[in-house]
Amino acid sequence: MDTAGGEHYDGPPEEGGVLFGRFMDIALEAHARGHFDAAYHGLAAALHLARAAEDEPAMLRVERLAEEQLGHIDRTAPGYHHSTPESHRRGQSVSIFATLARQAHVAASVVRSQRSAARARLP
Repeated sequence: MDTAGGEHYDGPPEEGGVLFGRFMDIALEAHARGHFDAAYHGLAAALHLARAAEDEPAMLRVERLAEEQLGHIDRTAPGYHHSTPESHRRGQSVSIFATLARQAHVAASVVRSQRSAARARLP
């Protein structure tokens, strides 16, 4: 992950893809500036759009970036209230970033399974 915000995401040309890219960019920029809560919400918004579009690759991009951002947070800001150590200290098994990454992974798996089942039903 380029924590300086140099990475950019483009989605498919329809409106949801443009918004997806903007939310991913917001997540990158917010994270780079240390606004981790805003970064999380940018990722969550991007996941909502990816799910609405049933865009498996986009869901997997959210998963990857949430994991990367959490790894960076844990290394550089372990006192942040949603870091893994702070989440554990409060009795939570995982950070909200890890939960979001898991949600994105599961959503992508559901889309993949539904498409596979639909192909299996074709004559």
